[in-house]
Amino acid sequence: MRTLHLIELTDVGGIESYSLDVFKELERQGHEVVVAFDGQPLAGLEVTGRTVVRLPGLGSSEDDGGDCAARLTELIDRCRPQIVQT
Repeated sequence: MRTLHLIELTDVGGIESYSLDVFKELERQGHEVVVAFDGQPLAGLEVTGRTVVRLPGLGSSEDDGGDCAARLTELIDRCRPQIVQT
């Protein structure tokens, strides 16, 4: 199964550490993990076999003229996830 995870990364905290643990466990079980994020990448986020895409504006409420939505739509079309987790 292919899962797409959309996350806004800030400093390393609870949700960031938890997300890394979830990604590792899904991959251990044989699932393909795709991560789209905004913010500073975490140590351990980019590993062999995991697709990681920086998507500026993902966690922002500011209007970017639809640029983030267009890039997200393109990513979904390209990776065809069975599950999208926000």
